[in-house]
Amino acid sequence: MAAVPSKNVPGLPPGKAGAGNVRTYPALFRAVKACLLDGQQRIEEAKLRSYWETGRYIQLHVLQNGNRAEYGTRAIEKLAEDFDIAPTVLKECRTFASRYVTPPIGRARDQLLWAHFRKLMTIPDEKERARLEEAAKKNNWNSRELALQIKASRPLAEDAELMETDHQFLAADHAAQVLVPLRGELYTYKIITPDNAERARDHRVCVDLGFGEKRYEEPRLF
Repeated sequence: MAAVPSKNVPGLPPGKAGAGNVRTYPALFRAVKACLLDGQQRIEEAKLRSYWETGRYIQLHVLQNGNRAEYGTRAIEKLAEDFDIAPTVLKECRTFASRYVTPPIGRARDQLLWAHFRKLMTIPDEKERARLEEAAKKNNWNSRELALQIKASRPLAEDAELMETDHQFLAADHAAQVLVPLRGELYTYKIITPDNAERARDHRVCVDLGFGEKRYEEPRLF
């Protein structure tokens, strides 16, 4: 029996011969996987390019206005207010453009993500930064693994000096914000004002136990 030639699916670009043949599930899986991976790659490239270009514009603006640090800070704060974004994001963009002469966009198979470059930007030494960048590509490190390698490669003094900068970069990544618990004195609670008229007439003391819990106690002298 003669083979029936595959037809492209209406509404989809023809592409290569048989590109529209997704009759079987394995064929559909391969097509969707390739499409999603390509889309994710394009999105990441667009992010890197737009962040780099944003940083480059900020750099040029500051240079054209005397290259004063305080002016750059005010410009970033004004942009952050006008665009309703965190100032730290714009500071990262500026650092990104200062660390890389051109947007660091490479081959799809070894392209690092913005999360990687946020870690690499903390390395002021160009040779060391390039070494760890290549190592991340070669070993397929995720951003956390890269961060550990960067920390291990730093002298203790330098690591302490850059710790504050690392915290600033971390705070800009809203999905990775760290909540630091603040512990008060044990067995010490706050006396609060009753929240309704009925409680206001109650002679007992209202104690705030935290987490929305309240308790009314008889006043006692110790």
